[in-house]
Amino acid sequence: MRNLTTSFLCSLLAALLSCPLYSAEKPTALFLAGAEPIAHLHAMGGGFSSAHFEDAFYNPWALGLVTVPGMMLTYWPGAVKDSKYNFLGVILPPTRFGVLSANYLSYDTGEELIEELDGTSRTIKLEEDKVISVGYGIPLLETVFFGIQAKQLTSTLAGEYTAKATLYDAGLQLTSLDNMHTFGVAVKDYGPKITYLEAEEPLPTRVKAGYTLNGSRWAVGASYEKMFSDAYTSVSLGTEYRPAASHVSLRGGIKSINNALKYTLGMGLNFDRMNVNLSYQIKSDKDIGDAPLILSLNWFWGSRDNDAQQSDYRERGMTERARAVRDRKFEADSDDDMPGMSPQNKDSTDWLKWYYKLKKD
Repeated sequence: MRNLTTSFLCSLLAALLSCPLYSAEKPTALFLAGAEPIAHLHAMGGGFSSAHFEDAFYNPWALGLVTVPGMMLTYWPGAVKDSKYNFLGVILPPTRFGVLSANYLSYDTGEELIEELDGTSRTIKLEEDKVISVGYGIPLLETVFFGIQAKQLTSTLAGEYTAKATLYDAGLQLTSLDNMHTFGVAVKDYGPKITYLEAEEPLPTRVKAGYTLNGSRWAVGASYEKMFSDAYTSVSLGTEYRPAASHVSLRGGIKSINNALKYTLGMGLNFDRMNVNLSYQIKSDKDIGDAPLILSLNWFWGSRDNDAQQSDYRERGMTERARAVRDRKFEADSDDDMPGMSPQNKDSTDWLKWYYKLKKD
């Protein structure tokens, strides 16, 4: 560990606030506010939506589509040496009155040894930030979803200087009944400036919009993001490929931040009640620090298959969406099973089973 003296703390704070790594595109306390803890979204270039339930863990406008409660754990290293991010998100059971989420996101740079002027020493963290959030999402219509999130940010620099701020996210998401088209717009991290001693730092309030086309095997998305307090704009493109009869998803993305390009790759292992997602950012010439590797584990307390989705949407009064899920299941099963059936199985009993099942539903 490096040795510092107490007399350097103020200059250290000033350096942190003025250093390009911490300011402008990545404000000191707000490494955290602009973080993307959703690994599969990160792998797709950091887009607005991936058309997955997991989007809702940190994007409340997607909560209205969720049909089961769940939990997400995410870890990734930061750009600064020895720094790391941790995320814990929970989605509560959906109800007719909406869906609630809660999460905890943290960032720290590791410990440093401080030598005092009197010869004693102590250990501090150069930076330690935490965000505790509560989100709420509700369907306004069966294709229109609204979400809002309140976030309490606490930041400590050099073990001495603490600042707090309350941030808010709000957005609308339009998702077609067949889940094929998703369009959304959101304002993220809105709130007052954060202050360390007398040094003020604006929050990275930004507007983000995007569109995702979701097919049976492919998903393709594009998004645009603009920060109000700085000359920061980004455009991203991402895709996901889901091979037939496979639990593996392959993802890739490209993101332009003020004309600097970043590339991402990722994959997911998908099961009914558990997902494992991995994302890797390929360094470009303009990147600072190490390329992040993001690992995410997701659990769901309940089945997410089509039958379970139909039941949940019906119970919540979303009958048209439940019917669309049923129709999508029928089409998928017909495409997968009927053309490949042997002649002896292509009899009227198979079609009657589908007919009576649909009639019963």
